[in-house]
Amino acid sequence: DELDFIVKREETSSGVNAWGELKDDLLRKASGVFQWARLVVPLVTKYALDGESLPYIRHQLLEVPEGLGAVYEHILKNVIEPRNRKRALYLMQWICLAERPLTITELRYAMASDDMNVYPSQIYCKDAKDFVESDTRMERLVTSLSGGLAEVKERDYHGRVVQLIHQSVNDFLISGGFRFLFTTESFQNGLDHSVELSTNEIIGQSQHRLVRSCLNYLRLGEIQLNDTRRRIEGKFPFINYATTSLFLHAEKAESHETLQYELLRRFEGSEQLFQKWVQIYRKIDEYSTKRPDSRTTLLHIASSSNLQ
Repeated sequence: DELDFIVKREETSSGVNAWGELKDDLLRKASGVFQWARLVVPLVTKYALDGESLPYIRHQLLEVPEGLGAVYEHILKNVIEPRNRKRALYLMQWICLAERPLTITELRYAMASDDMNVYPSQIYCKDAKDFVESDTRMERLVTSLSGGLAEVKERDYHGRVVQLIHQSVNDFLISGGFRFLFTTESFQNGLDHSVELSTNEIIGQSQHRLVRSCLNYLRLGEIQLNDTRRRIEGKFPFINYATTSLFLHAEKAESHETLQYELLRRFEGSEQLFQKWVQIYRKIDEYSTKRPDSRTTLLHIASSSNLQ
């Protein structure tokens, strides 16, 4: 509808029916593939709303490949702005690899807990670099950082959750698509190791990154346990996920050849931190069969999570 409006507006103001021809070009290139059109039409609309000329827009349309997987690659490599690609990688890792869809609020705190956003003595999550202060702004970032490959949806009693727009995007990322963002991040950091990494290793390192974020969040000094479960989860939106999924991501990281020595070292270096994790888990998930016993040790958890 928005594109129809733009076409009619431009034809009225310029008297040129080439805008209508642009619409025909879109229909022809889509070849009846709805998902292709769903991805490309918003790009064309954005160019038009940004005031780009018709020749420029038609040229950009010619650059977009026709195969769905090739379109996803095109978006990761050419549509997402270079300055955003490090954050785009992290966003896509969370959306694709999370144990369950995260709410828009959970995602804000998950993103703030990445190693690139925190410092060792940090107490409050909101002090993190690039902390997103509202769900409204996070929703806009989901669209821009993903190049339109992710969206926010109302999901029954779960609230507004973030998800990929189609299962084929998830399949593309898992089967090698992460590499296009991974390589960019390595290049920006002066590294070139991702070229040598297998798809399996890239998934392992991605899972490990999520492990570190969960642990970073749990280490925050602001998290106190002298309250009810409801109030704790209200004050700390990411605490339920970070607590219950920490070792699930660690297990998956090891299954993809990324050993969890760092995680175990960080726990071994702070018995207080491990006990904090146990206490939080017991408080927020008291009826779960996965709830650790109060006498649980790190060896118990590492063994049950198959950590070498």
